[in-house]
Amino acid sequence: MVLHDPESANAGKVTAMARKGMLLVLMQPPAHLEEEYNDWYDTEHLADRLSAPGFETGQRYVSAGGGPRTYIAVYDLADVHVLETPEYRKLSGSSFTPWTKRLMRRIRRYRMLTEQIFPGDAISQSCSYLFLTRFSGLSKTDESAVIGAVETSFTRQPQVIQSRVFAEEKDGATNYLVLVGGCAPVEHAMTVENLGRRVAGSADLAISLVPHRIGMTWERSIEEG
Repeated sequence: MVLHDPESANAGKVTAMARKGMLLVLMQPPAHLEEEYNDWYDTEHLADRLSAPGFETGQRYVSAGGGPRTYIAVYDLADVHVLETPEYRKLSGSSFTPWTKRLMRRIRRYRMLTEQIFPGDAISQSCSYLFLTRFSGLSKTDESAVIGAVETSFTRQPQVIQSRVFAEEKDGATNYLVLVGGCAPVEHAMTVENLGRRVAGSADLAISLVPHRIGMTWERSIEEG
């Protein structure tokens, strides 16, 4: 969220008020639950989340290639405090629906609540492919290295539609999440040369994904003004 102050000496400049948030949920349903899992997410869970104030978009992706499938849901948030609202609390934790409680006990889940640090307040665009990578256990001082590597690695790829960087403060360290969307598969071009050896060595997740049910993007429109 940004504020433009036309009356000040800094007219035209953007003052940061609160960074956009992003909630990413990664789940790996076992094969015998996969069909029910998708029914639950598509018909109940996603719509419930998008009904909460501050949830701006919600998109689902599934890992490309063979092997057990990994699903991720990407939610753009007005800011990270959206998950502290009474409306969201009514949908989470002890307030989960019976269907949600049953599946949550049976499916592995990983969740990241992050702030968007690049580029500004952009939200998710519809993409045919998504590349995700994570760098863990770093510090705030590594922010510029990660952003610089993203700009160097992806802006010149003609198939790239959007690249974003997010930060999560956890256990005294900073984890960085990079999401790159494209109209065709995106080349993983981040290297030791453009990241630095220490940052490159912190990478612990890299996955290529495609939209779940291609052609169906769940989004809630944001009213202007």
